[in-house]
Amino acid sequence: MDQWKRAKQFIKHILFSTFVAWILAVFTGFIFIFLPMQHDNQNVLVGITDDLAFTYFNLNYQSDIRSNGTLVVSDLPKLAEQIAEMYSISRNIIRVFSARFIQNIILTRRKRQTTSLDHITNHKTGDLFVIDLEIKYPTTCALFKMCNGRFVDRVFSTIRLGPPEFSFNISLVNGTTYSVKLTLYSINETYVTAITSTTATGVTSEFVTNSTTVKVITSTSLISTTTSTMITTTFQTTTTTTTTTTESSTAMTTVMTETSTIATSTEIYVTTITMTTTTSTISTTTTTTSLPVNVFWPFNSNYNDLYNIYNGVGINNPTFISPGYNGYGSSLSLNRISSQYVLVPTYANMAFTSFTWEIWAYPTNFAMNDSVLVGMCESSTTNQCLSLMIRQNTIYFGFLDNDCWSTANVSLNQWHHFGFVYDYEHRIQYIYLNGIRVCTHTLSDPFQTTSGSITIGAMNNTGIITNFWTGYIDQVSYVSRDKTEDEILEDATLVAYYSFDNGSFLDYGPNKINGTGVDTRSVAGRVNEGILFNTSGSYFQSGGFTLLGYSYRSYSIALWVYRSSPATGFGTLLHTSHSSTGVSYWCVPMLGFNSLFQVIGLGWEYSMGAMSVVGSILPVDVWAHLVLSYSATNGVRLWINGTLIGSTIPFVYNSATYPLTITVASGLSGTNVCQGGNIRQGQFYGTVDELRVYSRELNASDIYLLANP
Repeated sequence: MDQWKRAKQFIKHILFSTFVAWILAVFTGFIFIFLPMQHDNQNVLVGITDDLAFTYFNLNYQSDIRSNGTLVVSDLPKLAEQIAEMYSISRNIIRVFSARFIQNIILTRRKRQTTSLDHITNHKTGDLFVIDLEIKYPTTCALFKMCNGRFVDRVFSTIRLGPPEFSFNISLVNGTTYSVKLTLYSINETYVTAITSTTATGVTSEFVTNSTTVKVITSTSLISTTTSTMITTTFQTTTTTTTTTTESSTAMTTVMTETSTIATSTEIYVTTITMTTTTSTISTTTTTTSLPVNVFWPFNSNYNDLYNIYNGVGINNPTFISPGYNGYGSSLSLNRISSQYVLVPTYANMAFTSFTWEIWAYPTNFAMNDSVLVGMCESSTTNQCLSLMIRQNTIYFGFLDNDCWSTANVSLNQWHHFGFVYDYEHRIQYIYLNGIRVCTHTLSDPFQTTSGSITIGAMNNTGIITNFWTGYIDQVSYVSRDKTEDEILEDATLVAYYSFDNGSFLDYGPNKINGTGVDTRSVAGRVNEGILFNTSGSYFQSGGFTLLGYSYRSYSIALWVYRSSPATGFGTLLHTSHSSTGVSYWCVPMLGFNSLFQVIGLGWEYSMGAMSVVGSILPVDVWAHLVLSYSATNGVRLWINGTLIGSTIPFVYNSATYPLTITVASGLSGTNVCQGGNIRQGQFYGTVDELRVYSRELNASDIYLLANP
């Protein structure tokens, strides 16, 4: 009996000692989780990291950033360090595996099980910043669910009771870095107790947390089965409405799901068990796209938008002058003295998005301060007043206290192309003058006005109309995307492009200077189809080349030429004149052949006459690419098949000071009447293709690309 009593007492002592040791271990674990320690000569927050289980936290913050889509964070370890420091939680128990900005309007329409925080009053000012966080359990809790639960509650409370507003330094995958102001909006937590999966070879799965994008690509017909069990803890009840749209095609299925959530304050615990089985070979991708908004005011004797949506109203009787910049129609004529401008009352949403404005304008007088091209200013608040204008003879693009101001001077009494581009993703403003970038402003916050009218030729400064334009405005366009530098250059300097495909004489450039043909025939060209001139009196003609008619702008003319055999006829390839008859007080054949069928490129200077470059003999039945270019710096240059053949001395091109007409294959009534140098003027027999006219001097790279289609 004594031995039995001693055995019982010994067992009691062992059990009691074990219990005391366990209590001390748990207590020690909690102390080390949240206490800072000195490590490697740095103050860091450390904890017990030999974990057997973990939980997920999903943190949603209201940010001051707005985006077109989803912006993804690249430096996740740095973000984890900031979270640990902000909430005084051990860095060793935190792992951030995803962080991104999601448009607020999208996320709020999806199904969410969250804890809404009382101090949030406005959820619409910026995108939600979503962080997917893994919290590791301490080893002392590995075998005890109650310990795990209390540990999670402690972490949850620490985050929830932390600072409501603060800033994080965020690095995005596109290379940009921002200091983002954040306000905690909601917290999700999920205990993962077991995950088992079996995936067949050749199967790729991609899941995006808290997003509607779920992409599953299966390259074989093997069976892939994934089963997961999760216990999700939330702190509100939810009511969910789901709308699903499915679009099917042979190669792809698109699924878009939008979910709205109405939250109440009831506290519950939800257990969700999910099983997914895939048994077929499919490719499924979820995509979200939106078409850009296009607006265009041609000002052809009215103030209407081409698409009849953003129609304008003339204030104080603005007039029109003909022709317009592109040689036909008309342009808007405004006078500051009469306080004339165009009002577009329909609101165009340019807030928190990329956009591009392009304007052709001819100023005849500048105001002492500002001469406005386009404005939208309903509030004298930073980033809520759009100004596209000339300030002190230079170009200004601003949102109010957030602007790009060029140092390039704008000349009076000349046509200019102005480009204003805002890149929302990278927060950059650009200004272009005649296709050349003249200003770049980085770290530029977006335009933020959500109501108001557009004014063309004046500024509506919170109800007061000021800063009127004097001169002409034409071809005003807006698109809700940021055009590239190459696109702006093409819009500003490609005057006309005639492909001649299918016998068409339409201009496929930005100005739509369509042409006509007489006795021509559509035949096989160098690129698709070209036009054949095989009878006397056949020609192609197009008029309205405004910039070609003025000496303040360089030019280039490019085309493919095929001389027909036998070698007959004369050599006028491209004739220019002020009149459609081919003869006028100013008329010059700019491209042609001499009596030996050598290619001749020609320019004009009053005191020196024809300034020409003589090239090689162009053989029959062979396609050749010709480019004639001019600039005051380089004079006339002649290029054949991408190679520079020669150039004149520098000179100033003396032009007609009127829009010119181009005639291909004939000089019409101007034959042997106009100043043609050593060009043997007369009917050309052969085929022409891919005619392009530019208001700039093409460089070697440009010409190489044209000569090698």
